[in-house]
Amino acid sequence: MRTFGPLHPASRSAHRGPGILVFLLLTLAAAGVHAQDKPAEETATPAESAQPAATSIPAGQIPTRAEETTRTLRAVRDRLGPSEAVEAVRKEMQAFGETLDAMEQSEALNELERLGLRALDELRINWDSADRRLRRLQATLSTRSAELEAQIAILDATKQPWQMTIDDRSATGLLPDALADRVRATLGEIKVVNDLVRERLDAVLTLQNRISQRLVVVEGIIGNINQAQGSFRDNMLVRLDGAPLWLLFAKKESGEEDEDLQDIMGASARQSLQNARGYLEDHPDRVIAVGLTFLVLAGILLAIRSRRHARQAAEGDEEKEDVIDVLSRPIASAMLVSILIAFWLFENPPLALIELMRMTAALPVLLLMRRVVPEEMRLPVYGVIVLYVLDMGGGLLARNP
Repeated sequence: MRTFGPLHPASRSAHRGPGILVFLLLTLAAAGVHAQDKPAEETATPAESAQPAATSIPAGQIPTRAEETTRTLRAVRDRLGPSEAVEAVRKEMQAFGETLDAMEQSEALNELERLGLRALDELRINWDSADRRLRRLQATLSTRSAELEAQIAILDATKQPWQMTIDDRSATGLLPDALADRVRATLGEIKVVNDLVRERLDAVLTLQNRISQRLVVVEGIIGNINQAQGSFRDNMLVRLDGAPLWLLFAKKESGEEDEDLQDIMGASARQSLQNARGYLEDHPDRVIAVGLTFLVLAGILLAIRSRRHARQAAEGDEEKEDVIDVLSRPIASAMLVSILIAFWLFENPPLALIELMRMTAALPVLLLMRRVVPEEMRLPVYGVIVLYVLDMGGGLLARNP
């Protein structure tokens, strides 16, 4: 009898072959369909992103949206109040503009090549100060203009859906007259606020442009001063890496130098002193204030010293020698305090006057320190003070005017 056992391996593979082939064909077909569908989805995404974000307002939402827009416009209008910062810039620029006009008409700007290094330094200080002041005003206006531009962006975004609503529905007659009038009224309110913001922005930008034009002029002048300073330093009489003065005088005596160094240094010192004298003559009130300060302080200190001496004579006390006693040198103390006050009172003084005040301050300092410096240490201390005075005085001679 013939029995049926398990299929032979070869027969099983023969039966599986068609099934596997069908499975593979179905898999490839599904992959092809998915590959065709995927680009379609990817191409649909840019189309959706290209649609405008703003759309027309549904008729039922117009009253509510109108109330929201009114609140937005009210907030923008509240922020449009008079800007104290811009008004302060306008007033300051009006006064400062006159100062700049006077500075630009200075004869010194036409004679930069003939000025000394000290005069050039003074010009540079003044124009650098003007540059910093203008940039500070410009920064204030830039902040305000950025705020106004942000408000304009808000108004443009608010206007767009309302404009689309009136354009889309009014033309087709689908919007009731009452709602159409409400939309037009809202657009009118937006236009009024928008015009007001742009008017404020135009005023700020006009002021910014005025300051920008001033900055261009100031930068040009500073550039000319820098060029003159560079040219001057190339011809300086005394420089850090230059020959010592004794060698220059030796060259003059030997005939190697044609210029008279004494005349050059004398002219430089005279010019410096003339600058300092001119400043003092232009500000007599400050000179009088410093002089009165010196007289009052000296009188007070002298009176206190007299009373203390009388009391010490009655009590038999002796003065201490190991402390700085301002009453022991009332004139020197009053002079030192007056010089310190002069540095505060003299606004933008010439550099020559500053060095002269520093040289003068060395004298009261020397007198006051004399009480506390041991005798064996006085010579080095005096030497330091002398070198300090020579260094300050050298600034009056260390250039070729």
